Amino acid sequence: MGANKLNSLMKTMANKAGLDKKRRLTNHSAGKTMMQKINESNVPPTHIIQLSGHCDMQSVNKYSSVSKE
Repeated sequence: MGANKLNSLMKTMANKAGLDKKRRLTNHSAGKTMMQKINESNVPPTHIIQLSGHCDMQSVNKYSSVSKE
């Protein structure tokens, strides 16, 4: 499945969920949200790497930090 199909599915799901239509939701934003949530749940870094498909913790860290804004 390609990126365009995934983005289309995200848009459909967001519309059905009644989410703000102005907010751009993509498969990348869904992945980032997932990584943030599992990181906040104290899942071990080795498990996060396996779930995300990344090769190292440095790649995971850039997604798992949350902005306070």
